Amino acid sequence: MIFAIMAACFAGGMLYGRRDAMPPGVDAASVSETRATYYDTIPYYVPVARDSIVVRYERATVAQAPEAGSSAGGEPRCSRDSADVLLPVVQRHYGDSTYEAWVSGPIDPRLDSLRVYAPTTIVIQKERKPPKRWHIGPTIGYGYTPQGLQPYVGISITYSIISF
Repeated sequence: MIFAIMAACFAGGMLYGRRDAMPPGVDAASVSETRATYYDTIPYYVPVARDSIVVRYERATVAQAPEAGSSAGGEPRCSRDSADVLLPVVQRHYGDSTYEAWVSGPIDPRLDSLRVYAPTTIVIQKERKPPKRWHIGPTIGYGYTPQGLQPYVGISITYSIISF
């Protein structure tokens, strides 16, 4: 009789513990994890240079501008002469708390380098795991024997109904 009651409790505990089981093919880690990626666009319409230095000088050949008067055919008069000009190549530094940029010019202006300081947020989610119900451990108590109720000391398998 006692054996039948213990077997029924054991079977009931096993079935009760299986009610929280995941369906086959579903990973427990993928259920609790949520990821979202957002891209913010911050426009800088007219950035102001914070600093500028002359990096070097470059020679450029510049054509002369047409004269103000026009010829008989209605086209502007232009001499075919040109001039060599020494132009400074200036590197300008633009930036604030979210970016830094270095631009060199005036001949063939180019972006030398760019650093973007994007804020990073790390979110840690802790997964709540259900408490374990089955335990193996030492037991002290009373047990029913052929001689009646007697003290018992030993190792037993237990199922926790209430956890606190």
